[in-house]
Amino acid sequence: PTAGEIIKLNAEGRRYNLATPCLAAMELRWAEEDPANAMNLPDSVLEMMAAFRLTNNYETTPEWFKRLVVTRADVMARVMSPLITTQIAGKKEHADGLYALAHDPDYAAIAKLITPDILNSFPRKAQKNQLQSLRLLIIALMTRLDKSTQLEIIADRLADKSGDVAQRVYWLTAGLQLAPAIYLEPARQYISHTQARTSHLIALIHEQRERNSPQAALPLAALELMIELLGPQCSPRLSSGFGWVSPAMELARYVEGLISTLAGMPDEKAQLALASLLQHKELKPWEDTLRRAMFDQQLTRRKALFKPASVAQVSSTLANLAPANAADLCALTLDHLQQLGREIRDGNTNDYRQYWREEHPEIEDNCRDRLLSDLKIRLNPLGISAEPEGRYADEKRADIKVSAQGYNIPIEIKREMHKDLWKAIQHQLIARYTRELASDGYGIFLVFWFGGAGQPVAGDGGARPKTAPELQERLQQIVPVSHQQKIAVLVIDCSLRAAGKG
Repeated sequence: PTAGEIIKLNAEGRRYNLATPCLAAMELRWAEEDPANAMNLPDSVLEMMAAFRLTNNYETTPEWFKRLVVTRADVMARVMSPLITTQIAGKKEHADGLYALAHDPDYAAIAKLITPDILNSFPRKAQKNQLQSLRLLIIALMTRLDKSTQLEIIADRLADKSGDVAQRVYWLTAGLQLAPAIYLEPARQYISHTQARTSHLIALIHEQRERNSPQAALPLAALELMIELLGPQCSPRLSSGFGWVSPAMELARYVEGLISTLAGMPDEKAQLALASLLQHKELKPWEDTLRRAMFDQQLTRRKALFKPASVAQVSSTLANLAPANAADLCALTLDHLQQLGREIRDGNTNDYRQYWREEHPEIEDNCRDRLLSDLKIRLNPLGISAEPEGRYADEKRADIKVSAQGYNIPIEIKREMHKDLWKAIQHQLIARYTRELASDGYGIFLVFWFGGAGQPVAGDGGARPKTAPELQERLQQIVPVSHQQKIAVLVIDCSLRAAGKG
């Protein structure tokens, strides 16, 4: 029989009795002859043998068939394309040879020849048991076809609005991985609507990870979206364990891998993505993992940005002159602010008085300007500038920006009675300013203490602080662990002295 006749009979649920003796004869031919001679048969015979083998698939793949797959992709293509197309049309759940087409690298040349045509014939509305066949075909497309063909097919299928929900999710997921600039927002808008759509995304991802099939490297924005969509569907406690790996465990490991990938990116956007993911209530089970990732990402970023100081810079730093990096600039600025704080509190010139208007604390801007005036006197001779309202990311402004050698340190200032006293470190200093490249995550949160009256409710759950040192210690404790080494808190005591003390 011809290969076409074998395929036709297979579609009817029947087989040729000749199949077994023909397959046995081919085994003998391969065993007794030189491999090259064994395959020296007319194409029609090779096609017949391929059809017999594919429709009578025993567990052990014979060597002659492996040789045929690798050396005669054209013969295999002429058999596999009509066979798979016919079986999909007949609603067969597992089309013969389709799994190998997606996952076996030996089938790469065959997949390149036949995947587009099989996809073109795949029904736009498929039954549930046909969806795995589509997932396998999409994986073959993503791993075997050239980029232009991939994008052309994806665009064509997404342009067809008659397809069912599962297929649309699959194609958007493929597009998200292959061309995120085009498909990121369409995927976000369509898939994030329902859990059912997310489950289809999970099904395709799970199929991709079968046998460690290669996957496209996802850009940052796509990584963030995938974590946002997939994280709520699993738990990090499932990512470890031994023995049989369930789909939920596999998904948890995949999400953990995505988070680790973000942690390994040194750019600022990765830091922002992790911070944004931490705000998602649905990702609460992943909070510890995300916080560890933020810490790791900061180390990655620090290593990437690190520039060894020159001999001249080291000498200048040791001489208390120009700082060599953002860390030096922050430490130097903090040291001078601490000295100013001591002079304001304990100096014999009653400097604290300039922060009061008669018996009332000065407004915040006036306090800032008076401190800035004294700070400039100290920093300007060192080649360091200090200016009010430094412009930072998203057009936000810090109260003071200290700059030198291309580095900037933002200083956020509050009076102790400010309503956002306990929120400003996280929501202003960290979120708005320290993510600037020139700051390298460093910043200073400065509070003017006027005696403690009018304080807002303490943000750490305790009673309102009674002294400036207590407030400083408690504010420092609420700095996120991942920022503890870079965010300094300083409370300057401007409270009125008791009568007889100045």
